[in-house]
Amino acid sequence: MAHAADLSSVDVPFWKAKPEIYKKMLEERAIVVSVTHVKPQKGEKTFRLFLKTAGIVNAQMGFCEKKIQEYDKLPSLSKYIKETKFDAEKKELYFYGDAYTYIAKMWMKIEPIRNDGKFKLGFEVVRGHLTGMKGKIQIEDSGRLKSEMSLFAEYDAQKLPLPPALLDFGLEIVLKQVAQKIRVYLESENKKELF
Repeated sequence: MAHAADLSSVDVPFWKAKPEIYKKMLEERAIVVSVTHVKPQKGEKTFRLFLKTAGIVNAQMGFCEKKIQEYDKLPSLSKYIKETKFDAEKKELYFYGDAYTYIAKMWMKIEPIRNDGKFKLGFEVVRGHLTGMKGKIQIEDSGRLKSEMSLFAEYDAQKLPLPPALLDFGLEIVLKQVAQKIRVYLESENKKELF
């Protein structure tokens, strides 16, 4: 598997490059989302899709790292996630999602990496819809028992197999709602362990 944690196009996250956005994340608990797609330039044939989202979770990094790998819980967190199954031997996650009548069934190779004081859960879609999409979920300590969680993904294809409504605004709505649900879940589970 290519190291999804080394995506070249996401070296500097936009929320860290813009102090006003990061301040909203820290002070107002904003969840930031960016979905962009790039049409082929003259002489090229490849479309590119980029997904990015981030937010602050009121829980320690180690706790978030452990909970985010409980893949069987994902369908209970969002109406968009219908089914997940993890094959620990193959390190492969089956994911079935449905948003705005678009159904996605995909098998992803999962690669947990811990270095530089960060946890990265790299993934690459190896079969099914969006085959070739690579990405990572990253968790890093944000101080005061908080963690910054982010997701980056990129996908190159001759044709983007998503309806225009999903590409233009739907994916941002889906990503934000899923991120909010995951944050609520992590914080409520963290409170149960603390009290």
